[in-house]
Amino acid sequence: MNFASSMSAKQAKEVILACRPEPDGEDMTACSRHPLWPAGPHGAGSAGITLFETLLVLVLIGILATVTIPSLATSSGSHAVIEETRRVHSALVEARSRAIAEQRDYRFRLGSSQYQIEFWDGTGWAAHGAPHDVPESMTAAIGGSAAGSLVFEPDGRVDLPTSIVVENADHEHTIQVLASGLVRWEGRSQ
Repeated sequence: MNFASSMSAKQAKEVILACRPEPDGEDMTACSRHPLWPAGPHGAGSAGITLFETLLVLVLIGILATVTIPSLATSSGSHAVIEETRRVHSALVEARSRAIAEQRDYRFRLGSSQYQIEFWDGTGWAAHGAPHDVPESMTAAIGGSAAGSLVFEPDGRVDLPTSIVVENADHEHTIQVLASGLVRWEGRSQ
């Protein structure tokens, strides 16, 4: 049996009339004192909270902050490595796509602190866009070396399959470049 079916038509009319504002502008506080609505634990119309309840909520917030803040600091380092790995991966995919589309060699070149895409213009390697800096808190290596290059041929294949590792003190992500030119990203945290 629900609330609506348990009251008579007369009781329902009283509820509606009791919660209607009075013509003289009086508010609807009578609703909370109507006999059909139970009063709160602290008396009729009580809607307050106790000091104990407030302190309990503050203690819980403090405990959650203590647990959450250190994990946020760790995840920001992970996020930075993921973001840089995404940039390196995008540069490799772009070099391969351009090699196929333009039918000429494209090279991904990694220096000690930056990487760049270059293309063969018939006489030498020319830069395609600006070089990208590797953040100081990270290292990048190609085939185990801090510097090197990878050439994508006009059919999309590479001259030598290799891996590129982007890492900081706690996180490492590896990009594999297969002989077919396929670029795969493998993530790992230490």
